[in-house]
Amino acid sequence: MDSPTTSAARTRGGVLVKAIHVRELRGGGSSICDIIDEDSRRGTGGDTTKLLKALRRRELRGHTTVNIHGNLFERNRQEWVYQKDLKGHKGCVNAVEFSPQEDYIVSGGDDCNVQIWRSVNCCLDSNPQPLGIMDTQHESNIFALRFSLHTDRIYSGGNDYQLLIHDIQTKALIRSFTADKCFYRISNHPANDSVIAAACEDGHVHIYDIRMESDQAVTKIELKGPVYSVEYNKQRPSLMAVCSNPDGLQIYDLRNTKGCYAQAGLFTKNAICADWSPDGRAIFAIISRANPIYFNLDNSEYIELRDPDYQNLCTLKSCTFVGPDYLVTGSDNWNIYVWKVPHKWDDEPIKQAYTVLNGHRSIVNHIRYSDRNNILVSCGVEKIVKCWSATELPSSYKNPPRRARSGGIFIDRSESALDPDSMDEDLQVLYTFDHFYERAVQNRESDDDSMSLSMTSEEDEEESVDSQISVMDIAPSEIDGFSDHDQNVGGQEQEEAESDQEFIISVLENC
Repeated sequence: MDSPTTSAARTRGGVLVKAIHVRELRGGGSSICDIIDEDSRRGTGGDTTKLLKALRRRELRGHTTVNIHGNLFERNRQEWVYQKDLKGHKGCVNAVEFSPQEDYIVSGGDDCNVQIWRSVNCCLDSNPQPLGIMDTQHESNIFALRFSLHTDRIYSGGNDYQLLIHDIQTKALIRSFTADKCFYRISNHPANDSVIAAACEDGHVHIYDIRMESDQAVTKIELKGPVYSVEYNKQRPSLMAVCSNPDGLQIYDLRNTKGCYAQAGLFTKNAICADWSPDGRAIFAIISRANPIYFNLDNSEYIELRDPDYQNLCTLKSCTFVGPDYLVTGSDNWNIYVWKVPHKWDDEPIKQAYTVLNGHRSIVNHIRYSDRNNILVSCGVEKIVKCWSATELPSSYKNPPRRARSGGIFIDRSESALDPDSMDEDLQVLYTFDHFYERAVQNRESDDDSMSLSMTSEEDEEESVDSQISVMDIAPSEIDGFSDHDQNVGGQEQEEAESDQEFIISVLENC
């Protein structure tokens, strides 16, 4: 006979499972019972039943990874993994992000709407619908999104020179900030939920403290040209990786007002995104018109990541670490490229991607991964967010519809193409980007300059060391307010800052 404690636990568990069912059903689509019944009729219920059980265990026991068939990328090396299209936008989807606990997804793009999705609905519903749309639209394309640390706010930035802060529960606008040009990327401080940094085309990294009444940035880091990416180091919040043109990949220490902390060199002058490894001791960077680079900051080494079909000529893209082992980014040839983090260091680059995900019908710009759900989401020129899974999901498939690349601009006069509110794919947009790609290839062939690592000269290296830039308008009193972790630099923290510089400066100055 069960003890009262066991019986009560089972009762609470049963109530919670029912609550999960109700919560999942609120998002629309098929019920869990319908999914199981349908899978039973098709003879494919095993995977779905396992998925549901794993999701229930996750809710009952906490942060448990839903990993039924093992690693998504390892599975893709054996056979194509499953993919599923999330339809809710009416234009290109330029950004997608998971919440810190990976329960929610936010997406935004050319339709100027910020949409939030529930991750479990994206996995279980046959036709997932957004959980909600934020009340305030942008006035032009959205390029940057991020959740707050506590998943109570969404930050969005775009081509209307605005950075908006939305309340997730009410969907109302909390406040806004403005700049002189477009916002490309947002990063929140890992230890202080009130501080965010934004990369801006106006040549600045804007750092905002949302507790301040002023609508101006607390701090601006000034660079020579447009800033495409900024990312805090989650293990050392005072360090920040910045990508800008023509300065390339640089590291800033917000505790030091004397200037740029370290610089990678001119071969990264067209760097458009950089991501820190989970332990904060490596950087993965992608470079327009060149191959991605992995920097190991412990052994002062870097390595070029190649694949004969990888291309990055046309659009601004992001890159990401997936755990400690994988490096992932999108490509102009419509695919997603995955390299394994290298452990063997020599002068030879990695010549082929570890695995490639095929399924998009145009350029892939943005990728994010959820370890908790073992799914990857991606977006780009298409109107969809694509969800990738190692296990079969309702309405998922393995053999995606493909199309041929067009060399010229196509004028689509169909009814769906003329309807701005249509979620159907706009072939005219896809073919227009085909044209942009062909033009970029022609320009590269006629002007193939010193973007590859093999052509970096000693003169370039000397110039890169001398081209350090200054950090503008950073006052020590303002930096002190960022977090307790970063206050009062001196004594032990001064030693930590010097230690940080030792493990970073060698690789970035010797590249």
